[in-house]
Amino acid sequence: MKKYYWLIISCFTVILSVVIYTNCFAYVTSTLDTGLDTGSGDDFVLARPPVADPLAGTYTSTKSVTLSAPGSTAICYSLSSTPTCSSATVCTGTSYTAGGTISIPSGTTNLYTTACFSDASSESKTHTYIISASTPSPGGSSSPTTTTTTTTTTTTTKPVSISACQWCGFACIKLESWMYCPAVTPPAGYICTEVNGVCSKVIGVATTTTTIPSTTIPPVTITGIPTGFTFKNNLSQGMVSEDIRYLQMFLNSHAGTKVADTGLGSSGKETNYFGALTKAAVIKFQDMYASEILAQWGLAKGNGYVGQSTRNKLNELLVGQVPTTTTTIPSVTTTTTVPGVTTTTIPPVTITGIPAGFTFKNNLSQGMVSEDVRYLQMFLNSHAGTQVAASGLGSSGMETNYFGALTKAAVIKFQDMYASEILAQWGLAKGNGYVGQSTRKKLNELLK
Repeated sequence: MKKYYWLIISCFTVILSVVIYTNCFAYVTSTLDTGLDTGSGDDFVLARPPVADPLAGTYTSTKSVTLSAPGSTAICYSLSSTPTCSSATVCTGTSYTAGGTISIPSGTTNLYTTACFSDASSESKTHTYIISASTPSPGGSSSPTTTTTTTTTTTTTKPVSISACQWCGFACIKLESWMYCPAVTPPAGYICTEVNGVCSKVIGVATTTTTIPSTTIPPVTITGIPTGFTFKNNLSQGMVSEDIRYLQMFLNSHAGTKVADTGLGSSGKETNYFGALTKAAVIKFQDMYASEILAQWGLAKGNGYVGQSTRNKLNELLVGQVPTTTTTIPSVTTTTTVPGVTTTTIPPVTITGIPAGFTFKNNLSQGMVSEDVRYLQMFLNSHAGTQVAASGLGSSGMETNYFGALTKAAVIKFQDMYASEILAQWGLAKGNGYVGQSTRKKLNELLK
């Protein structure tokens, strides 16, 4: 009985082993379904616009260009407009045959190309060539030629050749030469620039390049700039101010200093943001009047900062917008003597630049920046005994809105001149340069 028992167990074991082996073999040898369509292969074609050889750019001799677009079913080109595909194999323009060449003549030529694909899609690209072939001069030598940098425009992707903050689709990032970005329109009213070391979207307009002419700007009257307006505040990149809108209006009044040809910043579309375009236009203006704006600072090239000398020239050219405002200081009959100091009072004088009715309402001290400081310097410069400076910044006609050491010294002279009215009530024997209540009272008294 025991023998039969072991025989039954052995048979069962053999049968079980055969079943397991059979199932495993079937599993291993079954077909692996990848989920990929390996039929015609069209699903694996990456649609790209035609590639031109040689690449678009500037050359000194005529070129014969060949085109290629892997996976395409047709390629067409034109020298006047972008071809379109009416089907997978038919497109407008001239049909390109593989191995053929397209002759590019001298001058500037836009080669418009389109590739058609079997799924009825198409990809287009414009290749711009500048052929600046040298022309022999009468003496047998070649005349120098001028070349212009060109940009290739693609409707789907754009190559990046500069490592800087640029648009990549809707993102503002630092691009590398190997990157490709969607050719979509960035957000209107923004520029992509570096702020504190980080690529950021900033309100403004994209940068363009304009040739600086050698002419100067004639005096102009500009519609939109209020009558009587003058540039009183220093301006620089990154600032937001209504003065910047008027600055852009002025710069756009001359072709050589235009902020932009189209879009934000262009004529009629000026903004209140001081961006890269505005800075570039200011530099052109400064270079145009280098002897009057830059020379006094020892600069050979404009820096785009609208400071005192730049403002002076802007205001000089704003015909009809610069009325002369004068304030007459009445006669002063009181003479005050401070022990050990010989002083005189301020005689009647006419001050140009201080608005009619202006009074000093705020206390002023060293380190402050305010338009009141500029008027204070104008007042102090009206008398030789209280001049802020004899020349340079702070001197007559070159007053600033900064309360520095020179302004403080001039205020002390004024306070000492009227010690009995300004200092005595505070128990002071010598001025301290702080324009407080009693100093302002005397200034305003003389400004009536």
